[in-house]
Amino acid sequence: MIPLKESFHPAVVLAGSLVAVAFLGLTDFLTGWELSFSIFYLAPVSLATLAAGRTQGLIVAAASAAAWFGADLMAGHEYTSTMETIVGWIRDASDGRSLW
Repeated sequence: MIPLKESFHPAVVLAGSLVAVAFLGLTDFLTGWELSFSIFYLAPVSLATLAAGRTQGLIVAAASAAAWFGADLMAGHEYTSTMETIVGWIRDASDGRSLW
């Protein structure tokens, strides 16, 4: 069995993962903020981490967090309290937990 990390060039994995995050962000926006879509962002983060390394995984995790938060705001979700914003940040950071 060929290890996943040696199968693909890291730049190709990073680019593909970022395209997947963009697609997920668009889909997340179209479904609205009432549906929790954040679990799907773990797939490109995990793929990038396994196939390209921790640095690429962190880049994709940051892009996933930004896409999720942006889709949430553009879909009309208004954060009315500081605590709600902090909980949102924690959900964003949970994408990065799969890297450690």
